[in-house]
Amino acid sequence: MTICAPVVAVRRCIAMTRLSRLAAIAISLVCVLSGAPPTRAQNSPDSPTTQWSTASFGLTNYPDASNDQQTGSAESDIVGDADNPALYVSFGEIEGGTNDFLGFRFRLGADANPSGFDGVALIGIDANLDGSLDLFVGVNNQGSKDAIGIWYPGPGLNISPSTTTFSGSFFESFAQTSFNYSFTPVTPTIDPTATSFDLNGDNRTDYFLSFYVPFSSIVLALELQGITITESSEIQVVGATATQGNTLNQDIAGAVGGNHSSLKWSELGAMSLPFSPVPAVPEPSEHVLFTTAGGLVLVSLFHRRRPKL
Repeated sequence: MTICAPVVAVRRCIAMTRLSRLAAIAISLVCVLSGAPPTRAQNSPDSPTTQWSTASFGLTNYPDASNDQQTGSAESDIVGDADNPALYVSFGEIEGGTNDFLGFRFRLGADANPSGFDGVALIGIDANLDGSLDLFVGVNNQGSKDAIGIWYPGPGLNISPSTTTFSGSFFESFAQTSFNYSFTPVTPTIDPTATSFDLNGDNRTDYFLSFYVPFSSIVLALELQGITITESSEIQVVGATATQGNTLNQDIAGAVGGNHSSLKWSELGAMSLPFSPVPAVPEPSEHVLFTTAGGLVLVSLFHRRRPKL
């Protein structure tokens, strides 16, 4: 049977289309393996915990003892156990913005009367891993104006609760919005893996306090102190609550009490394990890249068929 020329052309077109698709897959895979940056989803302070990383205070330990706050308010009690972390970390763009932000989330024992968080929550950052706090970021809802801010430590050694001091003023502050701040109850929606919603057993639902700070502002504040970091640099942190922005007088994450202790942060169990905002992705070797690409090209050639005449 004789096949007309148009049919042959169609078959050839189909064969070439299959080849092109396989070649495109090969090229795409090589781009992924070569370290092409992935598209980041925008973050939200109300996003579920499954989109956050946990800050660990030991090999497998990220809790905080309940009811160990100094002033008795459950709203200042950082709570957590082996199944329900006390502190989370997030990095990336936030809704309504295009720059990268570094976010933190505390789990607190309750929303005390009046409603809304009315204290101070601080993250002390040790950016060069020497055990001394180099910068504070956090929420200050004391006084007439609620704000998210960046503070410098004071002239103390800043290696323990008893040696930590504060500069007393913001390096930079940011208005709280729905894009960078949230104080919301712990529910199955925001914490799908939670095994309890009342860790301190006071018959009140725990709350998440979440906030984001522009990463570029953190980088600048550290650069002015002679410390350079990138999104892949390892840092370690201390989390704490307070009644005002110049003291650590309520609760310290990872520690049982210890607000006035002279023990170093790591000795107290309050310094997190080092982590980077964005973990580095190992680059594949050239051998892996070319072997993968070559294999896919061979597969594409193998599947190519000549049209029968």
